[in-house]
Amino acid sequence: MTFLSSQSLEGRLVELVPTGGDASRIDCNAIQLRVGPEYYVSPTDSAEAKKQTLSPLDIGKSFTIPAGQFAFLLTEEVVNVPRNMMAFISLRTKWKFRGLVNVSGFHVDPGYRGRIVFSVFNAGPSVIHVKRYDEIFLIWFAKLDEESTRYYDKKGRDSIMTEVISSISGELVSLSGLGERIRSLENANTVMKVLVGILATAAVGTMVKVWSGTPSSEHTTPAAVAPAANSPPPVAVTPSPTPPTPPATRDAPDGGPRAP
Repeated sequence: MTFLSSQSLEGRLVELVPTGGDASRIDCNAIQLRVGPEYYVSPTDSAEAKKQTLSPLDIGKSFTIPAGQFAFLLTEEVVNVPRNMMAFISLRTKWKFRGLVNVSGFHVDPGYRGRIVFSVFNAGPSVIHVKRYDEIFLIWFAKLDEESTRYYDKKGRDSIMTEVISSISGELVSLSGLGERIRSLENANTVMKVLVGILATAAVGTMVKVWSGTPSSEHTTPAAVAPAANSPPPVAVTPSPTPPTPPATRDAPDGGPRAP
């Protein structure tokens, strides 16, 4: 097996990359491939999983791959692998350094003609931003000792397959996602503790105020009532004279009255 050199790639570029091939994107003995017209990113929660779907990627548009999530990316270029060759695929180094990992496989069969669907995983700690026409992928072509009698004889891909989307369409909780949930729970717990403390302090203060500010019934003195502004002046009442009490009398021995 012999890998094609940069000179051989340039001489056969129209054959190997029928659409979108450009000699300026030959990198040593590989060809750079760009992000194409559609993508899919795995959902981060159950609510998003219900509405997440294959998305078109127009020229000038971009999207993000969150940390710990998978994505399917379609190449802009159509590649053609002759029956006497096979191809190897990977990601460019600068994207690997950001945490992007190719998990879709590493070769293209003899006889394949079509776009390539890359399955990638963001193993880094941060969100990765991807834009249409970003040169993320690399492809190498290698000669076989002779033309293979067994080759890829089906129609090549022109879009991302729905069957592979279904396999990762459910909620996928990453380590970063778990960290966010734990922090949210901790924050909620802290807020709840603060609220409980405030309420408890207010309740104790109210009880102390009630206990210390209410006088007991045996020491309660009725407040003087001021006369109304328009009420008539009080009328003096002269008490009536008390009639004198007659002296007590004693009975005489003969039954008559006896002077005192």
